[in-house]
Amino acid sequence: QIKQTTDFNIKRLEVLDKNIKGTLLRNNLARAIAFEEILTFENHGQHERFLQFFATINTSTVYLAEVLGLHGDISSMEPKKRLPKIMLQNAKRETINSATLANEKTTVIYFWSQTQMNHYRDTLERVKSFQEQYPKIRFVGICIQPFNTMVDEVQKIMEVDKENQFALVDFENARKEWVLTLLNKAIILDSKGKIIEGFGNFSDSNFESLLKKLN
Repeated sequence: QIKQTTDFNIKRLEVLDKNIKGTLLRNNLARAIAFEEILTFENHGQHERFLQFFATINTSTVYLAEVLGLHGDISSMEPKKRLPKIMLQNAKRETINSATLANEKTTVIYFWSQTQMNHYRDTLERVKSFQEQYPKIRFVGICIQPFNTMVDEVQKIMEVDKENQFALVDFENARKEWVLTLLNKAIILDSKGKIIEGFGNFSDSNFESLLKKLN
């Protein structure tokens, strides 16, 4: 798919530079292309080359800092790196450090939202199926909003194991640190808390192939 390549996005910047004279419009369009490129995680090895070119087209220091910041956040989610620490809430409403999640077991982290309960139900079905096939792997669910009594009731009805359920304390901080752009995102950690996969898609049909390699 040509649109996903770094070369294609550099070409877009070249066309933009040649044809758009207004600085404000040019910077805005260049920023949009940069975000598309940086969020195409499979291009990560090529991003430095793109950013060097972007820096010659864009004249906004704010946009440059923003794009470089996102690139830095993605770099911190690369395999073999420790998962950036954030604060979480457990089912007892205690605040804990995310560094405790790996717990000497290979761990898959998936996400859900209180505003999308159908998604949560489907995700739990998937978790149940995976747990049966891959009993050595721990599956941890993280709600993107702090817990409340409604969640307690829903989890009781769904017979959810609360030992493996947590919630984000500060969504904005977590979104930046863990680059949360999709609710379907999945993170896989080794038993020591180092990243195996920082940008998995839990609902993708290919996700199971990652688990097979770990089992």
